[in-house]
Amino acid sequence: MLRCLPFLAFFMVGLSFGNYLIYFNNNMETGGLICVLCLGLYLASFSPGMGPQPWTVNSEIYPLHLRGIAMSLSTTANWVANYAISAVFLTTTETNIGKVITYLVIALFCLMAFAFIYHLLPETKGLPLNAVIELFNPDRSLEESDRLNRKEKELMPLNRVEQLDVSVHKQTDDDNIRKRLS
Repeated sequence: MLRCLPFLAFFMVGLSFGNYLIYFNNNMETGGLICVLCLGLYLASFSPGMGPQPWTVNSEIYPLHLRGIAMSLSTTANWVANYAISAVFLTTTETNIGKVITYLVIALFCLMAFAFIYHLLPETKGLPLNAVIELFNPDRSLEESDRLNRKEKELMPLNRVEQLDVSVHKQTDDDNIRKRLS
């Protein structure tokens, strides 16, 4: 994820430069080629890198008992931000200077995301889910973590075999109670 961000910023600067060549130097051929090349490379870098990352990170950072609500809120925030960017994009690219500056701003956001991820988001590759959750809550004591882990296990639905086993024992217990009462 982190490796693709400088490339994304570079491709946005290239797209901005291509637009500069088209709209301010009247060099349609070179500017158009640079724009198409940079946009294609941006999409090729974004899709496997930053595209799925919000979903991956959000699925790891929340405790199990809050995951459903937290994922709902983060998905809503993601789509509201996507809408805001889509609504503003066409307005900002109406002028020639807007076509150049818009992509420079996107490049700046890529660099800010790089700094944020590098300094604040720990690597979670190969860690179990409970260890990942602990990375994002270092102030929690071990006793509190154990208590929450037990509570999370209680809240987790039983698998199908355990459900059948419980229902068999419950039926047997119900039969024993009926025999005693009659």
